Amino acid sequence: MKRTYDPRKVKRHRSYTVQDLAELYGVGPNTVRQWIKKHGLPVIEGTYPILMHCEAIRSWMIEWQAARKWTNGPDKMSCFSCGGPRRIKLGTFRIAESNKANLMLHGDCETCGKPLNRATSRAKLEADRANFTQKSQPHSAPPNAHNSNFKSLPNPLL
Repeated sequence: MKRTYDPRKVKRHRSYTVQDLAELYGVGPNTVRQWIKKHGLPVIEGTYPILMHCEAIRSWMIEWQAARKWTNGPDKMSCFSCGGPRRIKLGTFRIAESNKANLMLHGDCETCGKPLNRATSRAKLEADRANFTQKSQPHSAPPNAHNSNFKSLPNPLL
């Protein structure tokens, strides 16, 4: 389970052991060891037990959590099955009313077919509707492609 951790919990001018950091963030010591081995949490070399400096922990945690964030473009929604921002399949865009001010946008992932959701306001509805309902552009050959014997097929998406 991915969580966010507040780097401000780490106190200044202090070194932390694996157990101290685990207790501070409410995780197990093996989770902290994974942070060190897999994700590069810096440690003070040559110390036993393993020690980590407070400023190194803070800067690492800010960078690590920023790298894990997804940024969706105007025409994408977050897919938790695929693990990232994805486009929706054509023809699956739906709008549901959440409350008086907000709406929920629904669609299916273009890659895996699982449902995608995104919240929006009524003020942004028309812009979002235009982003998610526009038809895909037909594929055109590059200018240097030879297509004299190419038989064009109808595009089922148009």
